[in-house]
Amino acid sequence: MRAVTIEGFGELAAHLSRGRLAAPAPPPILRAACRAYLEFATARPALYQASSSCRPT
Repeated sequence: MRAVTIEGFGELAAHLSRGRLAAPAPPPILRAACRAYLEFATARPALYQASSSCRPT
């Protein structure tokens, strides 16, 4: 499960980074990051849920 969590957060980080880089200024950057987060959760629900449900040991 730990490997799935690491993979999920790695993919989420990459998706958020692409969203941030596509925006020109701070307010649009925040909106783009929020949109990217929701897009990732919608596009990869199983991976998102697995990543979000794992607790650190």
